[in-house]
Amino acid sequence: VDVSDPTINNGYFNQLRFTAGFGALYKFKKQVEVGLSTPMLVTGNEKINPSLIGNASYMYKQKPDSKWKITPGVVYYNFSGKSMLDAGVKGGWNDLLSLYVGYRTNGSLLTSLTVTTKSFSAGYAYNYCTGDINVLYLGTHELMLSVPMASPGRKQEAITEGNMSNVESRLQQLKEKLINISGSMETTSENEIKKKIRSANTELQKILREYKTDNVDSLSKQVKELNNIMDDIDKKRRMLYRKI
Repeated sequence: VDVSDPTINNGYFNQLRFTAGFGALYKFKKQVEVGLSTPMLVTGNEKINPSLIGNASYMYKQKPDSKWKITPGVVYYNFSGKSMLDAGVKGGWNDLLSLYVGYRTNGSLLTSLTVTTKSFSAGYAYNYCTGDINVLYLGTHELMLSVPMASPGRKQEAITEGNMSNVESRLQQLKEKLINISGSMETTSENEIKKKIRSANTELQKILREYKTDNVDSLSKQVKELNNIMDDIDKKRRMLYRKI
């Protein structure tokens, strides 16, 4: 590298700059994830940058109650008209540890290890360059740390002796509703089944927003059971109408 090169010495890399972007992420049943972002939409006084990043992934579990999960996914980049694609797979255990391995079409191997708790998430990533660019540098090291912040909306109500029976009753009613849906599937149209599953899931999410059920083992088990029942109904629905 020629350190007298004016590209290096013009002060461009030694300044404070403001960068702003926008992104959106959609999750479906905690399995499918699709996102789109423009991370450098505005940078200083430069023209608007239409660069895009898109991602899609699917989380797979062999059994609903399995602690292990596998999440294959892709990430698409388009910067200044040039495109790249990441393809990889992440293996996770008990929502605590995850290991990612992937490949980027510019010739980079991608690896990362992440530890996630309710209080924070920390990780390390290493990208190794396999192409001609490794003459300049072998790769990059990244350290990541994130801390969740409380939602500005309504706070969840703690479970007490006073509201415990009410929450249990609502969860039990929802379970009975799902059992009725499962028992009448053969005489119900596919669209109606989908509609009832969505309604049940909306009702469950409403309860979870109102109360901190994850702190009570019995309620956590009920919520897990309800999610499993909804998954089973959806699988039966696909099998039933695939045969038809």
